[in-house]
Amino acid sequence: MKDKQYFEDKLSWKSVEIVETQGNLFIEQLQIQPLFLNLSFKLKGQSGKNDGGFFVFNILTNVLGSALANVDEAPLSLSGVQLANVFDEQQDIIGRLVKKYTDEGIKQVYKILGSIDILGNPVGLFNNISTGVVDLFEKPMHGFNQGPLEGGVGIVLGAGSLLKNTVSGTFNSLNKVTGSLAGGLSSLTMVNFI
Repeated sequence: MKDKQYFEDKLSWKSVEIVETQGNLFIEQLQIQPLFLNLSFKLKGQSGKNDGGFFVFNILTNVLGSALANVDEAPLSLSGVQLANVFDEQQDIIGRLVKKYTDEGIKQVYKILGSIDILGNPVGLFNNISTGVVDLFEKPMHGFNQGPLEGGVGIVLGAGSLLKNTVSGTFNSLNKVTGSLAGGLSSLTMVNFI
C-alpha cells in the first residue's frame, strides 16, 4: 500500500494542469506560402424604394456606387513568410505578421484601383498586351532553337499573339467602360438591364 502511494506521489505531475501564461513562445519552424488572388466584385444597385430622407441623394449614390465599385480580376499577391527559431511573445509575433500583410495589402491598392471597370480595367489591358509582347519574343526564340523553319513559324505565332492580345485587351477595356456606364444609367432610370 505504501508503494502505491509513493508511485502516485511521483506521478502526480501528470495530472497537474499547466496554467497558460503570456510568456514567450518558441517557434522552431513556421512557413506560410505565398498567396495569389484575382479579386472580382460587382455592386448591384438597390431598387428605387424611398426609405425617407433624401430620395435623390440615395439614387445618385446608387448610380455612382454601381458605376465605380465594379472590379474585375485585380491581381493581388502576398509573399510568403518563413520563421525559424523565433523566441518572442505571442502578441509580438502575431503583430509582426499582421503588419507585414497589412503593408503588402496597402501597397497593392493600385491594382484594385487599376482594375475598376469604369476606367476600362487598365491593369487587365496591360496584362493582355504584355502577354502578347512576351510571346512576340519568346515564340521565335524557341522556334529558332529547333531550326530556321520553326523560327519562322515562331515569328508568325508571336506576332499573331501580340495582335490577338492587343485587340482583345482593347475591346475588353471598352466593354468594361460602356458596361459600367450602362449599369449606372440603368440604376438612374431604375431599370435593371444587367
